[in-house]
Amino acid sequence: MQLFGNLPENDLEELCNRSLGLIKELEYVNFVVVGASGFLGRWLSTFLAFMESNSSFKGSITIIVRDLNSMSELKSVSELKTLRIIETSQIEAEDYAYFTDARTIIFFAATSTKLSGIPLTHPNNSATNLAQRIIDSLPKRNITFVHLSSGGIYHPMARQLQKIPSDFRIQQNSQDQYIYEKIKIEEWSKQAEESGILTARNPRLFSFYGPGLDLDRHYAIGEFMRLGKSGNPIVIKGRPDNLRSYLYPTDAIFQLLLQCSVEVPQFSQIGSAHAVSILDTALIIGEFYNVKVEVDLVHSIEIDNYVPSDVYLGQERNLIAGIMQWERWLSRRTN
Repeated sequence: MQLFGNLPENDLEELCNRSLGLIKELEYVNFVVVGASGFLGRWLSTFLAFMESNSSFKGSITIIVRDLNSMSELKSVSELKTLRIIETSQIEAEDYAYFTDARTIIFFAATSTKLSGIPLTHPNNSATNLAQRIIDSLPKRNITFVHLSSGGIYHPMARQLQKIPSDFRIQQNSQDQYIYEKIKIEEWSKQAEESGILTARNPRLFSFYGPGLDLDRHYAIGEFMRLGKSGNPIVIKGRPDNLRSYLYPTDAIFQLLLQCSVEVPQFSQIGSAHAVSILDTALIIGEFYNVKVEVDLVHSIEIDNYVPSDVYLGQERNLIAGIMQWERWLSRRTN
């Protein structure tokens, strides 16, 4: 497997071919990607760099991260003159001048999802502060501001539904740091659109899997892959019939590019249309690695579904095929 910026080159090439029409629409766009060191942020940034090196792209790409070292693998393969990777402190020092010429701003920045569930403590030091300063710095012109929100902002009652409608009510006065930030940035971008400053897009993200996902995070599918690959039994901690839907990153980035180039609702969803139970997910991975699957009901018996209902219904990678590609990438990384 050949890698480009630490991600499978064949995946990036397939996405590039699939996105030719969208790339043509975005040919002259100046992209600014804020908070690109997370899972999807890294995939998008790497794809944009790959796209520029393999197409007639004539725009520019500015990637903003807290720590330049987090993007070292992308920097090592990219010799593109129009790609800039800079630290958040630099945009603050230069009074947000990097956004003056932006055509599309894609805002991933957030408190780490590792802190989801942690009480709200320091909102002035969070992504909300950065988002508001960026919005306040923008001139009134044709700028698309795509804020990557979360399906986690919906009211907890939504988790009892088999699929969550995009217009289901959201939480109010959340004291969870991560959820608070997502809701506030949605509100501010909506107000900015009403003031004629920008065009707001707030796709709410659901569950993803594949190369680059941290196996030590709190995601069930990542934990299952970690246990299976190490030869240990896969233990389900909770209701095995709870539903998820998992979207491969190339499909997620394609849906994200649609947010930048076509008319979509201000509030939408990005995720897989195909629901799968936690048990079936574990059984697929258990069979793949030839390990046992066990169920531990002590931890939780609550209904906890997390599946979007209003998503793009185009081409989508099969879960088993995606897991096979993920394993090839993991093996390539460890060899």
